[in-house]
Amino acid sequence: MKKLFLLLSISLVYISCEKVIPFEGDVNIPKLVINSIFQSDSTFKVHVSSSRSVIDTASFQNIEDAVVTIKDDNGSIIETLNYVENGFYIGQTYPQENQTYSLQVSHPNYSNITSSDSLPSPITINSIDTSTTVDPINGDRLQITLNFNDPESSQNYYLIETYSVNEYLVIKNSDTTEYELDTTKQFMVLTDEVFQNGGSPFREQGLFNDLLFNGQNKALELSLFLSLPASIALLIASDEIISALFGYGQFSESSVLNSANALYFFSLGLPAFAMIKVFSNFFFANHNTKTPFYISLISVILNILISIYFFKSIGFIIIPIATTISSWFNLIILFLFLKKRNLFSFNNIFIKRFFKIVFSSILMGLFFNYLMIIFNEQLSFENSLKSFYLIMSVILGLGFYLLTSYLIKAFQLEDIKLRY
Repeated sequence: MKKLFLLLSISLVYISCEKVIPFEGDVNIPKLVINSIFQSDSTFKVHVSSSRSVIDTASFQNIEDAVVTIKDDNGSIIETLNYVENGFYIGQTYPQENQTYSLQVSHPNYSNITSSDSLPSPITINSIDTSTTVDPINGDRLQITLNFNDPESSQNYYLIETYSVNEYLVIKNSDTTEYELDTTKQFMVLTDEVFQNGGSPFREQGLFNDLLFNGQNKALELSLFLSLPASIALLIASDEIISALFGYGQFSESSVLNSANALYFFSLGLPAFAMIKVFSNFFFANHNTKTPFYISLISVILNILISIYFFKSIGFIIIPIATTISSWFNLIILFLFLKKRNLFSFNNIFIKRFFKIVFSSILMGLFFNYLMIIFNEQLSFENSLKSFYLIMSVILGLGFYLLTSYLIKAFQLEDIKLRY
């Protein structure tokens, strides 16, 4: 009796919690759904189906009577694909590299669909290195390191597959009677962070794009774009900046001069401070936190040793000098380790942008120095409005730098999206 009462109670609870929620969204008209990948080793192949509403429980419908046409970049028809089965339309023409193709799909019951794409040139593989990883539990594995040139003009996507090729020979009476090559797809463990489908279990394909490659150079480029002109401005106007910020009351003119000298030497290390952060992140992305830690530790020790050794002969100014020297040391060692482990390389876009950033920064420095000369009296220690003139000079210098960078294409606003 107790079991029956408990079962009845649970049933009533479930029934009382049931609630019908009406769907208030729009039920859209079905549209054509097109899926196609152009490959140089196969003919054009397109799959055509129709969409369905989110509340539609029917299966997706393959379209069997659409007109699928391939055109060149001049609008001339290359081929009309033939329907085969299961929504697939196949042609007889092979796509050519660096050729733009337009795909047009029409059907009397749906809106026409048009799209275009091109087949990129094959990439250049510089080297393939292999090494054996001993694993007594799961069996030895072959570790593959692939080095290739990534095209820089666009964002690219990659698919990697591995195959083993076995040779079979049948020999009778010292004569080869049969010869066969057997190709078998192999499974992979994708441990590199670039893979979008990495991790375990084993994968038949490795998928990744070049966003990480471009992102490394873009992060470094952005760091230099901000730190290099700032460093030049601090070198030029260290006296004026300290005077405008702190040159009041008990902070005497000699105090301003000493602080300005410290700021001058600190500014020499500003680009290094910014790039150390970027280079360290490259190690962190590869799950390596020890290397940047040990390099930073050595840099700190170097900083302390230089400061202690030269403090008596040079004075307090050795502290910013030692900090700048140790920071550049840190940066150089990080870069050498990155290059040694093939974790970073400069691309041509960065090299071109680097020289443009340097050029824009030099022009900005000349303009900013000209402003310091013009407003020399207004920026003097005794002037009460020196902060206003300093802020105005900084704004004018920044505007000049941004305008110059835009005109010579040293940097563009869309670059912030990290899409080369």
